[in-house]
Amino acid sequence: MVQEAKSLKEKVFLVCNKIENSGGKVTRAVVREETGGSDRDVSRYIAEWRKSLVPENVPENVPNHTEDNQALTVREDGKVEASTNSRTNVDTQQSGYSGTPNSDLEAIARRGAERAAALLIGEDAVMYHLLENPDRLPEDLRQQVEGYKARNNERTERRQEQYNPDFFVEAAIGRFS
Repeated sequence: MVQEAKSLKEKVFLVCNKIENSGGKVTRAVVREETGGSDRDVSRYIAEWRKSLVPENVPENVPNHTEDNQALTVREDGKVEASTNSRTNVDTQQSGYSGTPNSDLEAIARRGAERAAALLIGEDAVMYHLLENPDRLPEDLRQQVEGYKARNNERTERRQEQYNPDFFVEAAIGRFS
């Protein structure tokens, strides 16, 4: 099977994606080093790659909110205006997504990590509370704990009987009788 050679543009896009996904900064020098392209071509393809990250019809370097947190929208004629649609404002504020894939993935990963941390902290707090207050356990779990303790107490008592000094003395004397 013969692999087709990738064009310089494809190589630049792949390298840019790899650098951004790893949290690095996409620079012409780094991309040129990995792709072997000329400064002029690499610069052009990096610009195309950056432009491909911005949603269609949105000019570059335009924030998606005004200072008073109104959502910015692009009209069909290409002009940017503050949206008065409160639903758009709420959706954008709640999601917190920027529209660029990598920063959105970072936001998603961060939110997931925060939720996981909250769950772990919450579980530990509840666990320590229940360890200190076992009477607050749900009835079925309290019965499991009591059953386990009863079985362990029986085993402990049998072992203590076996290792009771009186038992050893009687067993030893019994061998000589």
